[in-house]
Amino acid sequence: MNLLRTSAVVMFLSSPALAQGYEQRQGRVELHQEQREARDDKRDAMKASTLLSRYDAARARYDRRTLRLLDGEALGLLDRELNESRMEVRKAHAEVARSSGEVARSREELRHTGHPAARADDRRDLRDDVRDRNDDVRDAVYERRDMTHVRNIRANYAALVGRLDARSTGRKRMLLADFLQRSRAELAADAAERREDHRELREDRREAREDRR
Repeated sequence: MNLLRTSAVVMFLSSPALAQGYEQRQGRVELHQEQREARDDKRDAMKASTLLSRYDAARARYDRRTLRLLDGEALGLLDRELNESRMEVRKAHAEVARSSGEVARSREELRHTGHPAARADDRRDLRDDVRDRNDDVRDAVYERRDMTHVRNIRANYAALVGRLDARSTGRKRMLLADFLQRSRAELAADAAERREDHRELREDRREAREDRR
């Protein structure tokens, strides 16, 4: 059954028209996903900012009870973000696999195209697909580095939980500030990724129009 299903998918994607229609639908789905994830990242950045402000206030008062409570909140926030980072890494690797398949399909189309004008279009499509694949590889590297960054912040913070001396609270404050800076950088990366998704969707629509001519 798995072999039949795999064969059906391969046959489906081997047809340029069907494959391009699939790519356009996939592009729209990804764009909606990116918009939802951007909203989530904005919410997480606000939580990180609020947490840092509360930590600063409790530290200034040397409010031991609140500092202990904030340790738990910080670990909870970092754990949730680490789980999200793991999912982003898996998603990025899936994107690399998909875009690599598009490069292979474009190369196959170019190999079977004889008309000069059509070959020019196919060469441009191949360049676009290679660029998209390279962008996806870059994104996958970024997501893995980001996951490692969050994991390190979480591990370093966890090692200091319950310690309320000035040096430890200062170190925890630095880790929370690092996490906030990382969260804000994530928002900038989200905006860049949405622009990239819009560009890829325009390219898919252009390719579909050219193939209908």
